[in-house]
Amino acid sequence: MAGLFLRTRAFTRPLARAVTSAFPRATVLPGLFVAQGVSLGPGPLLGASGFATQAVVAVPLMPLFVHGLSRRDRILPGIGRRNGLTACCSPSRSNATSRTVGIVAPAVVTVDLLHHGA
Repeated sequence: MAGLFLRTRAFTRPLARAVTSAFPRATVLPGLFVAQGVSLGPGPLLGASGFATQAVVAVPLMPLFVHGLSRRDRILPGIGRRNGLTACCSPSRSNATSRTVGIVAPAVVTVDLLHHGA
């Protein structure tokens, strides 16, 4: 949220490096924890649903809350990665807990692929 209002060049380079190194790691590292296998049905569906929901909500609603944004600043939050939201939507408090990583990992990869495609 601070990025919408705070535009400081001092943070540009360190933030770019942090993001550039964090996203590939976040895409690859869940594979180390997928001992029970992956769910290729619910995982990508969860990721696509989270990505689409964010786009449908953020793009039309963003101008209502923050005025004077350029077209680019209105669209980018809509196609942003929402892996935290995706992970929170997973079945984390049920008997499927052992399969959670197997569902969330493909969902996160799906969100990343949709983000890069957009």
